[in-house]
Amino acid sequence: MIDKVFIDTNLLIYSYNNQEYTKHIKINLFLDEKLLKNKVYTSTQVRNEFYSLTILGFRGWGVLMVACHFIFTRKLS
Repeated sequence: MIDKVFIDTNLLIYSYNNQEYTKHIKINLFLDEKLLKNKVYTSTQVRNEFYSLTILGFRGWGVLMVACHFIFTRKLS
């Protein structure tokens, strides 16, 4: 039995960015299921990488607002 699932940077990026739509949908369904059961965790390093890729990689306040909203509403810890 799996108690918790570690969410890697790649999974966060796919859940945030819908350019690869199939992966985007699959990971969001997966995260929604696990988040409802409080079975998801990540690390500070993953959150920092996600921040760097979304903010510094894409550049823009709109992306900053969406990324921050995503991180805090998903409550990954």
